[in-house]
Amino acid sequence: RSEKEEEKDEEDKGPKLEIYTGPTVVDRKSTFQAHIVCVEKESQVSICLAELNKDKKIARATHNMYAYRIIDGNNEIIEEMEDDGEHGAGVSLMTLMKSLQVTNVLVVVSRWFGGVLLGNVRFKHISDAAKKALQERGLGVTTSQEGGKKSKKKR
Repeated sequence: RSEKEEEKDEEDKGPKLEIYTGPTVVDRKSTFQAHIVCVEKESQVSICLAELNKDKKIARATHNMYAYRIIDGNNEIIEEMEDDGEHGAGVSLMTLMKSLQVTNVLVVVSRWFGGVLLGNVRFKHISDAAKKALQERGLGVTTSQEGGKKSKKKR
């Protein structure tokens, strides 16, 4: 192959995708950890997921749920989510992403089950892990940007 063909292949892949792994959330021996990647095309999502699964620890997670929102060439938002057996987790991630107005981002949350059923609090942990990672990367609307009403202190 020529050098020009190889350069074209690299251009088609787009910029190098940087995966950021956030802090862990631990509850009753279950561990939750978010992974954040800025993406511009749907084709990059499968590349990122494959890259994450090369990490044996992530591949061994009980669940690797994810959601992404990408603005396409027509200025429309493409949204997808996957529960990976943790029913409702994708919706939880998508709700968070929408509330933070996050786009062009893939959020993956890995859960390593610790042997104790957590009930619905697991969704809080999934969202918390994702939110912490997004905030650490400076992604999404912060409370001060939301334009919400400021509460007045009673005297």
